[in-house]
Amino acid sequence: MLEKALQHLIGPDVSVLQWNPVHRIIGIMLTLSERQVDVASTLVERLKDLSPGPSALWNLIGAAGSGKTTILRHVAEELHRDETCIPVLVTAPNRENDSGPIALLETAGQLRAKELLNGEVAILSDPRTCWADKMTAIAEVVHRHREDVVILCDEPALWYQGEESLLEDTPQYSARLFAEWVASGARCRRIITGRIPGDAKPAGRVATPRLDDGREILTHQEDWGILWDNASRLRDSLPEPVPFRSAWEMKLCVALAVLLPADEVASVSMSEASAKVILEQLFDQVEQRVEHRDFCTILAKLALARTHLEEAVLDEFMPGLERLERALIESCLLDRRDGRAGLHPLVRDEVLNRHHLSGRDRSDKPWRMPRDIRTAVHDRLVREYAPGGDSELRNSLESLHHELLGSNFHLLDSDRRLKFVEQLDEIGRSLSYQNHDHRAAVNVFRLAVQLEPEHSYAHHYLGYNLDWLAEGAEELETHYREAIRLQPTHPWVWSRWICYLTTRGRKREARAQWHEAVRALSISGDETPSWIFRALHRWVARWLLHWAELDFAAMVLREIPRQLAQHDASIQALWSLLEALRQAERGTSVFPLSVPPREWRSPAPHTDLPSRFQDAPLRTWVPARVDGIDQEDGVAFLLAAELPPTRNAEFRYFETELRRDQVEASGSGFTWDDLGEGSFLEMGYYGEGEGRMRIALHQDTTWRDPDLLPLYPPPDRWYRRAVQESWKQEAEAD
Repeated sequence: MLEKALQHLIGPDVSVLQWNPVHRIIGIMLTLSERQVDVASTLVERLKDLSPGPSALWNLIGAAGSGKTTILRHVAEELHRDETCIPVLVTAPNRENDSGPIALLETAGQLRAKELLNGEVAILSDPRTCWADKMTAIAEVVHRHREDVVILCDEPALWYQGEESLLEDTPQYSARLFAEWVASGARCRRIITGRIPGDAKPAGRVATPRLDDGREILTHQEDWGILWDNASRLRDSLPEPVPFRSAWEMKLCVALAVLLPADEVASVSMSEASAKVILEQLFDQVEQRVEHRDFCTILAKLALARTHLEEAVLDEFMPGLERLERALIESCLLDRRDGRAGLHPLVRDEVLNRHHLSGRDRSDKPWRMPRDIRTAVHDRLVREYAPGGDSELRNSLESLHHELLGSNFHLLDSDRRLKFVEQLDEIGRSLSYQNHDHRAAVNVFRLAVQLEPEHSYAHHYLGYNLDWLAEGAEELETHYREAIRLQPTHPWVWSRWICYLTTRGRKREARAQWHEAVRALSISGDETPSWIFRALHRWVARWLLHWAELDFAAMVLREIPRQLAQHDASIQALWSLLEALRQAERGTSVFPLSVPPREWRSPAPHTDLPSRFQDAPLRTWVPARVDGIDQEDGVAFLLAAELPPTRNAEFRYFETELRRDQVEASGSGFTWDDLGEGSFLEMGYYGEGEGRMRIALHQDTTWRDPDLLPLYPPPDRWYRRAVQESWKQEAEAD
């Protein structure tokens, strides 16, 4: 049954290995490891049957958490013991700017350990040598020793993000080149886990083993410790076998059962929800609970490490955790390899994503660490990765990575661990987006430009971080323009350049540059990839709306294909904001920005107007805006609107007045003194006839649509810089 089900899911060309019935030795996890060893042994035998060449590729597939990396490590161990070939195990973090360099260094380090490198080490160690030359040097070594070398590559398709990696002179482009070389360019024997980069065709595929019944790992108390009650309750709530769940997915379900009723988690377990979806639900629950904020901080600390660590180092990062929270991390969220441990890659990705999305302006940031804590973690990781005599190329890269993120920038001038410009790209991005240290990021990208003057990425982000600081306008404009000259088909550079021009009030130039961008990117409606519109049109429209360039913004939004706009909440939010600003422009606004247009025709009011008053139901309500106030006569002049009878009908606007005594008699939670020009009201009428009325004031008028893109850098940065310079000049004059 398992074989048929897997072949139905992933196709008939997949080999599904057969195993003997499960026989428990020391817990179900060991039994699963035995199955993984069986798969590894089979892969080793099938590799030996292949002759080195472009098609000498096997593909190991399976869902996240099903054990692909563990099996790949078993293959490496068996090949080491066999001594008939040289296994090279290549891993790298997902979608980071130095994922390509990390993969290349891991390959080079293992080749050097077998004394297969000579002058290639000098080529790799020179940060001024371009990526293509470094990659060619390693490729030639592999080609010379193709009979002996076996590359075992773990999830290379996750090293880069599909869209940006298609653009030359981007860090992710380098990662894609290396991944595709492993898949189809290398002439040695290979195993790739997960999706195969490019269009290479494997000699065969093998699926990772799955549990026949996910309840198996919920059976024995000694496997779960303090989590046993949650595991057993979950098992009792599962009405039938849970087929095709991996052990790690069941672990995530146990973690979720700590926070939700077992029957709810059982429904998730029995559903088709992926491991990523289960993990998102788990973290959503954690985010909502104040008592778990330290838990989020601990995960954020662990996510800074990009390789597995000694258990003792992990202990240093988890002080003061409750026993249950510690058990959640150790039993459900960690991945253990060769006596070391780290966050499962999927967990790390989710933590970093939530850190990025938590917003700079929010006061509630459960995934953010104070600077001193983050710096202390980086300092500890520097000691963990300290290379002994530079014997480990990957450790050399990691130690510099953490040392610079710990703000030791004096190392930039002389440190010999810098081998790739892409290292500086990743460090600069982290300083900018995570540490919010834009001055340090400027220093890093300046060095990158010095090392590689035609590196578009560094020019772009040097300009962007100078823009954050609102200084060096001439310099930042030079770098923005240079980035566009070097990479005219990258929408992000155009987007930030046009938004900068708009912020500086250079509207005519911004419009001209917009047309240049559309030509350079060859934008042609539905034929253009969606990510181009998200990277360019969304952000330009957002800034244009902020600066009330409504006609320009409308033109930009209309260029987005209807199909994309209808299914993208952030684009819909821009259209809503445009509609609200058009109303304000016409002077017919009766709702504050805090009420989005999609809610204007709601049958229920948006303030605290009660549904009943003096035992009478709410008959109707009227939205209004205060256009003016005569304080002497105690009269407020209003523009009001009748709610339309249907959702597609238009509002009927009319002018009316409110007297001071009406507000004092009918105001709900506010007084006459709270009113001013531009205040927004809702007037509710109760029962039949006249006389029963309540008036509510919109206290919060800020637009808070969660789907609306944030404004980064801060819109008032250049104004604040001008004010500071003015004060400085006045102080110097005095």
